Amino acid sequence: MRERLLQLGILIGVLGALALPAAAEDPAPAEPEKPWEFKIAAGISLREGDESKFNGNGDLLYKYGFTKDTLTFRALGDYGESDGDRDTENYGANLKWRHDFDGRFFWLSNTGADSDQIQGRNLRVIVNSGPGYRIWQDGDANFFDVATGLGYRHERFRGDDPNNDLLDMVAGYDYQQIFGEAVEIVHATDFYAPVNEIEAYLVKSEITLSVPLFAGLHFRNNARYEYVHQPADDRKESNFWLTMGLEYRL
Repeated sequence: MRERLLQLGILIGVLGALALPAAAEDPAPAEPEKPWEFKIAAGISLREGDESKFNGNGDLLYKYGFTKDTLTFRALGDYGESDGDRDTENYGANLKWRHDFDGRFFWLSNTGADSDQIQGRNLRVIVNSGPGYRIWQDGDANFFDVATGLGYRHERFRGDDPNNDLLDMVAGYDYQQIFGEAVEIVHATDFYAPVNEIEAYLVKSEITLSVPLFAGLHFRNNARYEYVHQPADDRKESNFWLTMGLEYRL
């Protein structure tokens, strides 16, 4: 009996000695965060009955962060038909560069182009740049930014409508928050007020709700609003797009 207890004690001692070096080792380092972010989203809706409707949209975003600089590229488009007649067709892309100074101040520059055939606008080019300030931040994913600056806007319309070349005063805000480490809300609004033709002001606003499903796949609900105070002839001043679909993130 004593011999068995002695053998058991020796065995436990040997196992303990073997385990000590492993326990003394530092834990495996956490995997470093990726300097880039990639998202692609798509949504399709169909209806057949009293009327036939089709709507499709796509949205791609790529962001790359350096030490104090961030580049963000985005491209998106919407297309729709009702009873065989086109009632939605718009496409756009933009590139943003942001430089963070020490503290909460930053500099933001934006270049973008888009078209909306239903609105009679063949091309709109927007370029602007100016300072910004982070009013609120909670970690890396939750923040509220404001920015202002000066910019140039060129608008080219279809038919006999004149083209516009405008010098804009620009102001906007950008808000993002994640609730429960899962549900993400992103909201941004920009105001464009041209100093050489104040009546041609423009407001663009967008809000996106993303809910994770599994393996990088998210349910995505996006709403965009645009107000053009001087639209093309016989076109509405306000436009609203609501899309639901799936988003995949790498």
